Amino acid sequence: MTQLDRLLKIMNPGHTENIRNEVIKAYNEIYPRLQDLLDLKCYHIKSTEAVYVGITLGNRIDALLDKLWNGDDPFLAMLCDQLLVIILFEASENYYLKLKEDAISHGHGLSRRFTPGDELSLEDNSLITNKLKSPITTNDYHVLIPQRSLVYKYLIQEHFDACEDINCNQCDNQTCHMRK
Repeated sequence: MTQLDRLLKIMNPGHTENIRNEVIKAYNEIYPRLQDLLDLKCYHIKSTEAVYVGITLGNRIDALLDKLWNGDDPFLAMLCDQLLVIILFEASENYYLKLKEDAISHGHGLSRRFTPGDELSLEDNSLITNKLKSPITTNDYHVLIPQRSLVYKYLIQEHFDACEDINCNQCDNQTCHMRK
């Protein structure tokens, strides 16, 4: 599924032709601007028991979103925001495959992903960013900076067959746009 297909699934769940056309028009307007501003970076650090991961789209994306949200086109801002989420999670999925391959080559596996705000406390955002020593930081409330960033960890497993990232079949969110 392409980024545009995923975006249409999110922004136009009722499959209305008029909304579909507006989404495609807005996508074609914003996507080239995003390509110039994206500063996608992936980081990780391994310990004996875990792999800590950080992925960011960079600070310039935050500035663009702020400008769009403060402007007079909330539809374009919402579309851009959703598109960035798609790009961020695609990057995360691709980076997981690289980490999984590395773990298997060393005779290990990776657990499922543990994410601050879900299985981990939000304070773990700060703990993980401190371990990574990357441009991703947190504010006093443990919110990630840049905003379009992710941090999480995988536990290192003894067996390579333990590798899994997100299992859509075990997820309760049946309407998730990331569902495979």
